[in-house]
Amino acid sequence: MPGNPLKNDFGFPLARNSIVPGTPVAAEGWWSDDDKRLFLWDLEVSGGEITNPTVPKISILRAQCRQRAPNDIELEVRGATYMGTTPSPAAGVEIFRVAGDGLTRFAYPITVTSVPDAEDGRFALYRVDARLTNAQTGSQAGDGCPATIGARLLNPTTRQPVRTTNAAGNLVNIQATTDVDNRID
Repeated sequence: MPGNPLKNDFGFPLARNSIVPGTPVAAEGWWSDDDKRLFLWDLEVSGGEITNPTVPKISILRAQCRQRAPNDIELEVRGATYMGTTPSPAAGVEIFRVAGDGLTRFAYPITVTSVPDAEDGRFALYRVDARLTNAQTGSQAGDGCPATIGARLLNPTTRQPVRTTNAAGNLVNIQATTDVDNRID
């Protein structure tokens, strides 16, 4: 089973040749008694150089939702931003519900600004703790927590989406998505 790309503490992919031997690494995977070896699916490294360092990036490190009532959820999202060649890593972040047919915003978008990390000033961290009703999330009564959440990188001044050109030459928003750890109380 192929693993995820090697990434740093902020959730960004790293160039493999940039990791110095002896660098602290956190690994997730499983041990196979049959094969007598460890199968890794996620490696997180402290340090290293991110891939495509001139391109801005956004990550989602954690997404958790608790449904308190049919029309009442608590959403927590944490992640990081990287603004490429821009001197400050701080950026706007818009959190949105991912629909089956594509990406959709919450009826009342959740936006925050990331804050530069105290230890590594190339990156900034964001956190969302929101208590939402179905009217705010654009859901039908009883829909509860989203299954998938997205985070879109916004220009810190204009609050417009930051875009890049993809491999096909199309202009696309810089964003990340992940499954949400849903809990029902």
